[in-house]
Amino acid sequence: MSYLGEMAATLAAISYASSSNLYSLSSLQKCSPFLLNCMKGLISGTVMFLLLTFFADQVFPSDTLRNYLLLILSGVFGIGIGDSFYFKALNLLGARQTILLETLAPPFTGLISYFYYGTTLSLIGWIGVFVTGYGVYMVVNKECDDDQNKQDVLVVQTYQNDIEQATQLSNQSNEGSDIQNFSPLQKPLLTTNSEQFFKYCSKEQAWGLLNGIAFTFCQSLGMVFSHSAAGSSQFTSLQSSLVRMIAGLLSVIIIMIIQREKFYWPCEDKQKTYFFLSGIAVGPFFGIWCQQTSLLYTRPEIAQTIIATSPLFGLVISWFRGEQMKARYVIGSFVSIVGVSMIIWF
Repeated sequence: MSYLGEMAATLAAISYASSSNLYSLSSLQKCSPFLLNCMKGLISGTVMFLLLTFFADQVFPSDTLRNYLLLILSGVFGIGIGDSFYFKALNLLGARQTILLETLAPPFTGLISYFYYGTTLSLIGWIGVFVTGYGVYMVVNKECDDDQNKQDVLVVQTYQNDIEQATQLSNQSNEGSDIQNFSPLQKPLLTTNSEQFFKYCSKEQAWGLLNGIAFTFCQSLGMVFSHSAAGSSQFTSLQSSLVRMIAGLLSVIIIMIIQREKFYWPCEDKQKTYFFLSGIAVGPFFGIWCQQTSLLYTRPEIAQTIIATSPLFGLVISWFRGEQMKARYVIGSFVSIVGVSMIIWF
């Protein structure tokens, strides 16, 4: 039995984890995510086009209009619309909570694949999907707890500021009186800011959650469409990657034009440029190439589940960079490995 698809999906997961670290080193968080996405698509798409021009018989193979439309839709949903939802969720929820939502992608892919193809994984395979997702959850959720602690500190600081303001007004209007004796106009100071904070968080969290779910759905839909087009055997993995990249790039450009965003080179110096270009080479170029290769040899839900383990490889990279590896991370990684094994071998 060949495991080329599973191996390619593993390489894609490693590539995405590596590119995320390289992007963080480039320190481009202040730039528009659409601009970064546009630059990544433009550069990686150009490299793909040049490679196919010099080393392949043809850039765009002869195939049916249906398969071209499937790849275009895959690029629009998976790269264009999907990444737009992803970046929005990233801004509202933060990196760790957004990664948690990515664990929904394998079940979504399995469901879409079932309705599209009429077939699905075995019962043990489905159990493996959820076991893998739970392993990733164990790894990432600890950081989410840290984010929640920061929010709790902010709430406490808000209450402290309210109390300080109320105390000052009390001393000015009624020296020596107790806080409990505030007038109706003074009491809201103890609660108004905090209530507004909770309402804001609830609204932002809900909107971020919806964007994150929409991102995982679009990503899953793109995987199924790509796998369907790959069944014709006319496209190589690099050719299908180029078609998807072009479709996604055009989608992002349209979004930027609608939002009236400016086009400019985001890197300020040579070092940031080096890390940014390295991240593009590892992720949008090599990673998507490996992802498309995996879809040639295995089911989309299997490939998506393996790719969803990218945060685990990110932990290994962080460990090599000197960060502490906690027991919870090791256990979660082991659980994910068990889940992936259940999917591949059963």
